[in-house]
Order: sequence, then structure tokens, then C-alpha cells
Amino acid sequence: MATKVEEAVSGDRCGADLPGVRGGGDQLLPGRAAGARGRYGARVHSIGTALGPFVGGVFAEHVSWRAVFLLNVPVCLAATLLVLRFVPESRDEQATRRLDLPGAATVALGLACLMLAVDQGPGWGWASAPTLATFALGVALLALFVAVERRAPEPLIELSLFRNVKFDVITLAGSLSNVVSCLIAVLSALYLQQARGLTPTQAGVIFLALSCGVGAASYRAGHLALRWHAETLMACGMVTSGAGLLALTWVRPLGWYAVVFVICGVGIGLGWALTNVATQAHVPAERTGAASGLVLTSLVLFGAVSVTIAATVLEAVSGSPTTAAADGPAIEAVLRGTSVLAFLGAFGLFAICRPRLRARAVGAEESA
Repeated sequence: MATKVEEAVSGDRCGADLPGVRGGGDQLLPGRAAGARGRYGARVHSIGTALGPFVGGVFAEHVSWRAVFLLNVPVCLAATLLVLRFVPESRDEQATRRLDLPGAATVALGLACLMLAVDQGPGWGWASAPTLATFALGVALLALFVAVERRAPEPLIELSLFRNVKFDVITLAGSLSNVVSCLIAVLSALYLQQARGLTPTQAGVIFLALSCGVGAASYRAGHLALRWHAETLMACGMVTSGAGLLALTWVRPLGWYAVVFVICGVGIGLGWALTNVATQAHVPAERTGAASGLVLTSLVLFGAVSVTIAATVLEAVSGSPTTAAADGPAIEAVLRGTSVLAFLGAFGLFAICRPRLRARAVGAEESA
């Protein structure tokens, strides 16, 4: 329970950092250079995320599972030193430098309450007073967060960006793609180790196939976006990852499981890596920094929330919280449900691409 609540709080904390990171990057590398930096960052993040289960598996089996949490310490220290050494100081002289502490507090507490209710609902009872009260408190705090953001001089999230329908659809689709990425990592790791009996290292080796797919797609995504619209590529990627998830629940030989992992990785790499690139085309140039921060905040929060919800759903499908992690059919059922999210994201993206595709078809007919 504590871990899942911490996921919600840490997700908000990371989300609060991301707008500043992206905004600062856009100031240092404006224009097309900023887009290239964003694509490079997406590649590094995707590869790191895919490699995580393998590295974690090696540490869990040969050192200790607790050592996995220490891996970030030297990485963060190195990143801090590199930033201090090579990144020049930059600031917005017109900014008020006020921290949106009320906004940060309300969204963090609201998400923590919702995650607590989802996590403890099966034990407390979904219709019990504690569950309903915790849910209600979470919803009230998030509603208060929206009210605070509307009046804040320096809001944590610029809510006016949500008035752009295309921006909303792309951000939601990218967040769903990140949900697919998170859930396939968590659920497949449980399936391979608990249901199939693989060691953490052996499961990590299988996950290298996912790394190859994610890495290859993320690396090529920026180049492909120069020839085709990013939204179309994202939609194709989400269809690919959705189909891959369905296939993943049917294959049994580990060799074929690895092959399907590659397919899933390609879809995830396209769907996730291009989210920021796609949204940049639909916001004014002066608001790209805020848009980038909002996009990545959404990705982080959706990922954190999805893992908690998926764990609760898995326990409910399995019927036993103690054996859910080793219940192969239950894990496969949740993965099939996850594939629906991928297809929904693709549907939304194809919907906003449809007018453009229709105009292109009409133009081709007229030229013919």
C-alpha cells in the first residue's frame, strides 16, 4: 500500500520537475534543435525503461532486490555534475518565481487518496465508508486543484492548453501508450518469473527483445517524423503494440514470446517517443515549453496510476491477492484489457488525422 501511494506522490513530484526541465531545454536549444533534443531524450528514456527489467533482474538475483533502488544514486550524482559543468544558467526574468505550492499539494494528496482507495478497496469493501470517503476526498482535492490552477499566477499546469482538442487527443494517446509500456513491463515480468518459473536474470534476457524493439523504433522515430506526420506514426505504433499484446497472451514458446516482444517494443517506441513531437505542431511557439512539460507530466502520472489500478484488477480477476502474481490466465486477461487501451489511443489519433488524409486523397485525385 505504501509503495502504491508513494508512486502517486512521486509521479506528481517528477511531473512538477519536468516542465522546468523541458522549458529550460527549449530555451537552450530553440526551434528545430529543441525538437531534435526532445527526440533524443525520448530515445534515451525509452531504452532505459526497456533495459530496466534486465538490469533489475541481474541485481535481484545476484545482489539483492534492495540494491535496485540504489542504482539511481550514482546516475543522479553524475547527472548533477554534468549539468553544473556543461549547462549554462538560464532563467525567465519576467517570471514571478513563485512556487505553486497549493497546486502541488492538492494534486499530490488527491492522487494519493485515489490510489489508496483503489489499493485498499478490495480489503475495505468497495461500498464501505472508508473506501467511499477516500475516493470522495481524492476527487474533491483534484477539483480543488483545478480551481487553484485557474487562479494561480504561475500555475503548475496551464489548463488553457486543454482547450486544444488535437493537443488533448495526442497527449491522451501518448499517455495510453506509456500505460501500455508500464503494464507490459510489470505484468510480463510477473508472468515470466511467477507463472513460467524463470529466474530474474532469465526474464531479463527475454526483456532484451523488448529493448531492441523500443530502441530501434525510438531511434528511427525522429527520422520517420520528417517524412510522415507524427500523429499517423503514433497511431500505427499503437495498433502494433495492441496487436502485439494480444499475440503475447497466446504464444507459449519463449522464443516466440521474445519475437512478439520485439513487435510490442516497436509499437511502444513509436507511440511514446513521438508524443511530444506531435503536440508541438499544435501549440503556439511561445507555449512549447509549457506544452512539453504538461505532456511529460501526463505520461508520468498515467504510468504511476495505471500500475496501481492494474494490480488491483489483477487481484480481482485472479480471485486471490496472494496468488495473483503467479496466475498466468489472470495476467493474460489484464494484458488483453491493456491492448484495448492501445486500440482506443490509435482510434483517437486516426480520427484527428482523417481530415488531413481525406484532403490528401482529394488532392491526389485532382492532380490525376
